[in-house]
Amino acid sequence: PLASSAPTAAAIAEPTTTATATAASGAGWPVKHAAVLEGDVILGGLMMVHSREDSITCGQIMPQGGIQALEAMLYTLDQVNKQQLLPNVTLGAHLLDDCDKDTYGLEMAVDFIKGK
Repeated sequence: PLASSAPTAAAIAEPTTTATATAASGAGWPVKHAAVLEGDVILGGLMMVHSREDSITCGQIMPQGGIQALEAMLYTLDQVNKQQLLPNVTLGAHLLDDCDKDTYGLEMAVDFIKGK
């Protein structure tokens, strides 16, 4: 089980207090799905949590692959922080859902670089 400090895959799929869902800037994308885990060093990641759809930006949640990769990253960060493998440093993450679309993923990557 994940520690309570780490957001779960459900958090990025259905935004809660441990994840965010905000309107993305610029390109008119509907919602930015993000899981944020605070830390001294923040790792960024783009995950395919939702499938691609022709008529909408983000389709159904992908339980195989997308959710599993997200959970694996959150679990790994939780374990590294618990075992204090990096003394006096806490790893965090800012994980964005690219919905399996290159153009949407690029927009998310640019937002990450800009610090949005």
